[in-house]
Amino acid sequence: MPERNATVITLALINLSCAALHAAFQVNLLSETGRYRGFLLTENMVVIFIFAYFAITLLFSTALQKRSVLLMSIFFWASFLLFVVSIQPTITTLTLVEYFLFLPQSYYLFFTGCIALALSFTGYRQIQRQAEHAASGILS
Repeated sequence: MPERNATVITLALINLSCAALHAAFQVNLLSETGRYRGFLLTENMVVIFIFAYFAITLLFSTALQKRSVLLMSIFFWASFLLFVVSIQPTITTLTLVEYFLFLPQSYYLFFTGCIALALSFTGYRQIQRQAEHAASGILS
């Protein structure tokens, strides 16, 4: 059974939540018409897959696989934050729940991205330390 820790589980839950929100948004996109409908449906499906892949790998894989996904997650969330800061999108998947939001959508995206990036760094470092500790035990 893979070893689990709160950092990795929390990051996996964030990714699962994002996948679920994008899946709900996919249903919303199906009712849309227009030139970019097919493109948006395809791109959103790719995003759902990425979030689900990250979450499932973080929950059910070996430490080496988790380390690889955490490294990808660092780059993903850093790129995400760069996008949010530079574009400050006003229409996102959060449109589905905007009735409950009291701040602009980009603020929630930024906050989620910061938390996910911090968890990615922390989880990666924890797994790296575990690997170094295990290697030192083997070498001594």
